[in-house]
Amino acid sequence: MIIALVFSSFGPYHRARALALRQICATKGHRLVVAAMTAATLSHQWSPETDLEISVLCSSGSDGDVRLSEAFWAWTRFLRKHRPDVVVIAGYWPLSITLLSAVALARRTPRILMTESHAGTAKTRGLRTLAKRLILGSFSAALVGGKPQRDYLQSLGFSPARIRDGYDCVDNDLFKAQAAIVRAAPQEFQRKYGLPNDFFLTVARLVPKKNIEGLITAYAHYRNRIGQNAFHLVIVGDGELAGALR
Repeated sequence: MIIALVFSSFGPYHRARALALRQICATKGHRLVVAAMTAATLSHQWSPETDLEISVLCSSGSDGDVRLSEAFWAWTRFLRKHRPDVVVIAGYWPLSITLLSAVALARRTPRILMTESHAGTAKTRGLRTLAKRLILGSFSAALVGGKPQRDYLQSLGFSPARIRDGYDCVDNDLFKAQAAIVRAAPQEFQRKYGLPNDFFLTVARLVPKKNIEGLITAYAHYRNRIGQNAFHLVIVGDGELAGALR
């Protein structure tokens, strides 16, 4: 069996998913093909190091501004070349990814949706919700992050029998190995990064949707109440709001 695993763009946190799936495919005699619409997006400017072979279908632009005609023919060529038995797709938007679903559907290739969407992030109403129902209903199955995502799909008419948990995952071996290195020389890393003894840590893109400004405001209230014994706050990340947040 040939399995195609597709993302809008391939980021560092997709690596654990892809490597784990590749390992499972190898033990079962399947072949995994990994693809991305573009190398990076406007809000995810990264080029992760990985030993995976990733087919990047469009060399310029981001997944949200690729011309639809270019996306259509890119997906058509990709499916013709690899002829996957199933396509596993991260999300159903933007339109460049929706087009993949349409092309695969036309070729009668089963599709599995991977999603972290839930009622708290849903913004569609009326006709858009109807359109989302139609799109989701065409998928053969779904892999979700957890109960909120499962409940949301079911509210849109997706059969619970076709939903499985397990989309959210962590490369525990990687973090275990890196943590061991740091624990072997904690003071060295503390000096290197200028870290206090006790601190809250947040790792995120510094963009509006992450609400780091709200975090800083909440931390200020905490600091004012606790005083000098308060933990520090360490923020790791970059993005369009970096200057304003600093």
